[in-house]
Amino acid sequence: MKKLFYFGAAIAALSLMVACGGNKDNTTPEPGPGPDPTPEAGDVTKVCINEVCGVTGYKSVELYNADTKEVSLEGVALFKNDAEAATWTGTATDKIAAGGYFVIAAKKETGNITEIINATAGDSFSPKQTLKLELKKDAAVLSSFVRGEAPWGTEIESTDYSFGRTADGGETWRLLDITVGASNNAAVDHGEIPTTAPVVAESVTVNFKAWGAAQDPAWSDGAEYAEIVVNEFIKLTASWTEGSATHNGIWYIGNDEVPSDWRFYQARGGGMTITATGKELVSATFTYANKNGGIAVGPDSKQYESGVKAPLSGTSALFTVASTTGATNGQWRIQEMVIEYK
Repeated sequence: MKKLFYFGAAIAALSLMVACGGNKDNTTPEPGPGPDPTPEAGDVTKVCINEVCGVTGYKSVELYNADTKEVSLEGVALFKNDAEAATWTGTATDKIAAGGYFVIAAKKETGNITEIINATAGDSFSPKQTLKLELKKDAAVLSSFVRGEAPWGTEIESTDYSFGRTADGGETWRLLDITVGASNNAAVDHGEIPTTAPVVAESVTVNFKAWGAAQDPAWSDGAEYAEIVVNEFIKLTASWTEGSATHNGIWYIGNDEVPSDWRFYQARGGGMTITATGKELVSATFTYANKNGGIAVGPDSKQYESGVKAPLSGTSALFTVASTTGATNGQWRIQEMVIEYK
């Protein structure tokens, strides 16, 4: 009986050990972290037009994302020059990284940025044309860029640089080195973006033989004509040293061998002043009957040979007479002059 008791006790203990072990091996695991949650979407209102480039090989519009999160560009659209249809519209696959750039290439001339292009627009962006760009999501304007004034397409100054924000996403636009697809922050500043069309210079030609003959009465040989009103903007005035017995601005009628000329003398001082009223002088070019040792000296103190353009600025310019042959009385004999102004 005693042996049977010990045997039964041993069996009971073994059963208890197996039961505890079984419970340990079959413990229900605690729940895991599960699938990653969907990342929070970035704010599309923090996307802006950051750089506009119309230079051949780089023609594009660069967008910048100032958010700390990636932004989807689905439904974002770029409009050019008040057109009703967008030149580019983002799709579900178009995204811009946090603090990143998205390059929308023009429809042509983008060879230097092929590797960084993210999308392609239906239009080009010329540096010679006035331009308005708007980046929109639905009806809301996210960002805009305007250069010049309507009507869009009017030609204005060209440039070899980009139109960019001096700091990515900043307020100030300037002419910058091209940095398409990269930060503008360290780009070299080349000045203000031109906004108005360059003024085209006008010109007037005075042939003194024809001019003298057309006056009423016609100019007299050897007479002094100290002031000539060329047109409503341009006037020519002769001057000389105060107290001089003989003057400048003398008209001589020549023949086929000796052209007619309006004459100035080195020894008499003074010279000829070109005056513009309501305009700015651009240049003057003289044709000499013959120099006879005299030549025009421009306001920059340089001597100008016959047919050489003298650059000018401002509203008046005095030309004096210098001798190039050592003559004591060099004569500046003007047969014709072309004056540019704007």
